[in-house]
Amino acid sequence: MRAVVLCNHCPQGRFNLTQSTYMNLVSFIQSVRAELVYVKWPTRGMVIASTFAVMFISVITAAYLGGLDVVLRKLVSIIAA
Repeated sequence: MRAVVLCNHCPQGRFNLTQSTYMNLVSFIQSVRAELVYVKWPTRGMVIASTFAVMFISVITAAYLGGLDVVLRKLVSIIAA
């Protein structure tokens, strides 16, 4: 079985997929699904808590950098004047 797939990056604008390529793809997908069983997914509460922690740290960092910017801007304007 041979399929021709159009491709903008390949010479002559196409490449050939053989049955072994399909079998490799199927094998890869099966192994990915098998590995996903072992993943410990976070709970909804963990995701919400992590999201709020990231948002809080982002706001604190933005406030610190904003304050530092204001102070340095005034300092530079005093020195330059």
